[in-house]
Amino acid sequence: MLMSKVSVVGGGPAGSLISIITSRLGYSTTLYEEHGEAGLPRHCTGLVSSSAWRGLESLTGKLPSDLVLNAFTCYRVMNLDTGRELWLRFSERVLLVDRVAMDKALIKLAGSEG
Repeated sequence: MLMSKVSVVGGGPAGSLISIITSRLGYSTTLYEEHGEAGLPRHCTGLVSSSAWRGLESLTGKLPSDLVLNAFTCYRVMNLDTGRELWLRFSERVLLVDRVAMDKALIKLAGSEG
């Protein structure tokens, strides 16, 4: 007997994506999130590789452009006490996204999918 119901625990990007995919596959999907509001409490840097972003959009469709706050290929971390700095260089562009807004957009999309 084929199971037709799916329960997803966690409304972050992974949980929202699984909810979207299983709904599109015809499963009755319920997404459970422990916090009262998607994206909160805020605890993520919001750094996403450009290839991960393209993969996300290939699964969800075009996401609002205002979710991307900045893009870069290197990042400077500085110790304000010592003045020492560390440069991180990336092989592809890294996007700084508004994680709270992104989580809310993905939860909304998951809800609209069923």
